[in-house]
Amino acid sequence: MRYTWELRNSSFKRRLLFIIVLVSIIPVLILGMLSSYNAAEIVQHEVDRNHQMVLRQIQFQFDQFLKSMDKTSIQLADSSIIEKSVEIGPISNDLGQTFMAIDAIQKIRGTHEIQFDVSLMYLKEDQLYSTRYGFINLTDFPYRDLLKTIGVQFNSMVVIPPETGHRQHELLVLRPIPTFYTDRPNGILIFHVNPTLLNGMLDRAQLGHKGKILIADERGTIVFSQNTEEIGSRLTPASELYMFREASKEDATGKVSVNNEDYHVASVKSAYNDWSYIAITPYKELTGKAADVRKYTLGAAGLLTGLALLLALFGSNRLYSPIQRMQQKVQGEFREQLPYFRDSIFLQLVRGEMSGNEIRAKTERYGFPLNGSRFYVCLVEMDDFAVFKEKYKENDRSLMIYALRKMLEELCENEFSCATVAPLPNQVAVLIGTDDAGERADEAVRRKAAEFRGNIRSYFHLPVTVALSRAILDYTGISEAYQEAAELLGYRLLLGSDSLIEHDSIRMPTGTSEHSFIEHKKQIVSAMTKGDQEEAKVYLAKLVEAIPQYMHNAESVLGTFAYLIGEFDRLVREWNEDGGRLDTKELYKQLLAMSSLQQTERWFGETVFPLVANALQDANIPKRTKLIQQVLQYIHLHFESDLSLQQVADTFQVTPPQLSRLFREERGESFSDYILRYRIEKAKEWLSNTEMPIKEIAERLGYASVQNFTRGFKQMTNDAPGYYRKKSRKEV
Repeated sequence: MRYTWELRNSSFKRRLLFIIVLVSIIPVLILGMLSSYNAAEIVQHEVDRNHQMVLRQIQFQFDQFLKSMDKTSIQLADSSIIEKSVEIGPISNDLGQTFMAIDAIQKIRGTHEIQFDVSLMYLKEDQLYSTRYGFINLTDFPYRDLLKTIGVQFNSMVVIPPETGHRQHELLVLRPIPTFYTDRPNGILIFHVNPTLLNGMLDRAQLGHKGKILIADERGTIVFSQNTEEIGSRLTPASELYMFREASKEDATGKVSVNNEDYHVASVKSAYNDWSYIAITPYKELTGKAADVRKYTLGAAGLLTGLALLLALFGSNRLYSPIQRMQQKVQGEFREQLPYFRDSIFLQLVRGEMSGNEIRAKTERYGFPLNGSRFYVCLVEMDDFAVFKEKYKENDRSLMIYALRKMLEELCENEFSCATVAPLPNQVAVLIGTDDAGERADEAVRRKAAEFRGNIRSYFHLPVTVALSRAILDYTGISEAYQEAAELLGYRLLLGSDSLIEHDSIRMPTGTSEHSFIEHKKQIVSAMTKGDQEEAKVYLAKLVEAIPQYMHNAESVLGTFAYLIGEFDRLVREWNEDGGRLDTKELYKQLLAMSSLQQTERWFGETVFPLVANALQDANIPKRTKLIQQVLQYIHLHFESDLSLQQVADTFQVTPPQLSRLFREERGESFSDYILRYRIEKAKEWLSNTEMPIKEIAERLGYASVQNFTRGFKQMTNDAPGYYRKKSRKEV
């Protein structure tokens, strides 16, 4: 009451000053507290989200690694070479099979992006071949007791974490051979992976000074951790982390206390293998940035309170100036970080990591230039990234990509709403939005994509291939459009590099028969057997001409040419008694660098054919032996046709009596007996490994009737074809 009476009796100046101070301070204090709380919450939300993103990235990398191991192990375990090797054993009359198995293993290791050792267990012989130990007895294998504990009765890939067994410091990946068996597999394929390659992923995670990541398998065993002492231990129900491993939902977060210190725990469960990825970070480190923001905001509120007092004393002009400067500073910092924030959002959009509502809300909030009712993805990829990397240093490459993106945005922004992002070092994805619809919009975007390619070639002197997706109607479809554009780039080998590829550019196979396609490959090998490079080039041209009509993806095309290289290598090894062979690893490497069918055809004609011809000419064998080897190769390629002594003699320009005599001297059997025996061996192979009808087998081998084939087969094997098929299946 006293203060109220004094205020009423004070001068108007003092009352006015009191009201101004009161009105100025109270809003500032309230706004300061609310601002500090809101700013801290925003920062904390972004820290938590980044925390979860790091965890998802680690999970994605490990899933990709395990998928790669699964795919590679299946590729090796399903290989007929590996299956036959473990079936007949490492030391047998057919040592060539063992060497072929070793060669297949080395090829897989050489082409895989992750370094690992491979062991091949021969269960029947209790022996093991390893790229690390060579050929050893199974009793000398360091992990023999561990494998006894696990057993051999499994039908899929088995992952054994490090430290599971005694002195087992590496990750083991196991797969039975064959993949599908009845009672017991013939062998086991083992991959040895150094865990430091995978721990590097954990070390790169930004979780603070004391933060760490644990990875637990489906049984709760810790598979990986930055603390190696924890690897191999199990998360029991008594552990506070057990609930995060057992969480049924995909993501789980919570709080635990250890030694009177609170930790934030986040977990992600992989849908691929049910592994749990658990991140543990002290709350002090997680909330540190939020606390700093709150402190600075409250400090700013105190400063504003003082400025409010000055406003009450000296007027409003003295208050507005510092507030304006503070706003300009905040806006300037935000503008500096805006490009990086924008790239992060659009990269998540391209990868399908954000929902349509989330990206639309952020686009509208921050004014990102991507609007419209229809969207396209135009994917620009360098045709020869290896040359680009050799020509420019890393910093220069980053500047080139930045300049390239700016040019594409400037070309696009006058007609469309667009944004650019770099999903890969050699790629730039242009996201195009438009409100137009129909063929007119498609044609306008198509012209713009062609303009992209022309300007890049003119100003950057870079050959690029541009892939254009079809239109999609919502943000959520942009990741699918990106995947479509990436798949279209796979047709570059068929359609040629430095081009524009869209869905209408793809032509499905038009019906070239598989038989004629296979014949072209046989004729190429046959021509090289005779040493006729020109004839081989003719058949190669026919093969290249038929490929677009028969195949519709780059993997099949590369497989065709890889098959030819493998046949040439086999031919050279058969002709060289001293073990000579082609450098297939280098040839496969050069093959993968091919960017068009025409370039591949020239490479075969100018490099591969002369290399094979020289290797065959240098073969250290007598002329008559070389002739018979050529005849054998010809028989192996044409055994389904009507072969006669006269026909084969004419093919190799010798008389029938001369060919018959040389064949018997070299092979110890007659020409006709060899053909009959080879065809019966082929029949046995088809009966054992395929479902081909017996009638079709008889027709393909040139028999006039099934009865004639059955009679000849029984004379050679003492079994009828049908009975032989049942017996061979039962043995398998």
